[in-house]
This record gives sequence, structure tokens and C-alpha cells, in this order.
Amino acid sequence: RVALDDEAATAVKEAIEADMAERVNTAMADVWSRLNSSLEHFIDRMAPDVTFREATLRNLEELVDQIPHLNITNDPNLTAFGDAIRSRLTGLDAKDLRKNDDLKARVHSDANKIILLDILKQFHPFAGLKVSHN
Repeated sequence: RVALDDEAATAVKEAIEADMAERVNTAMADVWSRLNSSLEHFIDRMAPDVTFREATLRNLEELVDQIPHLNITNDPNLTAFGDAIRSRLTGLDAKDLRKNDDLKARVHSDANKIILLDILKQFHPFAGLKVSHN
């Protein structure tokens, strides 16, 4: 009877661990997906002759700022990707971008370079970002 109880306890423990692992994987996939969507939107909005709102800048910044809290697995790749976005694409002023086409083009190029350098793909192979060719 003790062996049966140990087997049952082990089975319950393994089921709980599997469920938790699946939930963690789902949560982390969601973080990557949100980051992917925000970056795609940012790139679309930074294309030449495309209007953007201040919220485009702030939404990306806010998401990048949340990475340390959302990164429940302490994934160094997610941290590095957030750092790459933070260093190249945050702290921008919407008025400056609207007035300076060269600055907006550089920001658009920087955003595309993050993708073209396969930073996200290297860190998270199933993120599947599209690349803007503008």
C-alpha cells in the first residue's frame, strides 16, 4: 500500500509539474508575441509617409519596460532583445520624428536592423517577424 501511495503521489506531482511548465511556456510565448506585435506595428508606423501617434512610441517603451516583470523564466535572450530595442528605439520624441524625415528614416532602419540581424529570430526562433522593406 505504501508503494501505491508513493506512485500516486509521484504521478500527481509529475502532472502538476507538467501543467506548470506548460503554463510558463504559454506565458513566455505570449510575452514574445506581444513584443513581436508591438515591434511590427512600430516598424509599420515609422515607414516614410506614414502617420503615427505618440502612443506608437509609448506602447513599445512601456512593453520593453515591463520585460523584467514579464520575464518569469529570466530568459537572457528576452532580456537582450529588450535591451536592443531599448537602446535603439526608446526615448524618442514624436515631434522630432515628425519634423525630421532623416531621423524617422534612421529609426525605421534601426527597427528593421533589429530584425534583419536576426536578433529576435536568434533569440526566439518561432517568433516569425515579418520584415518591412520600406
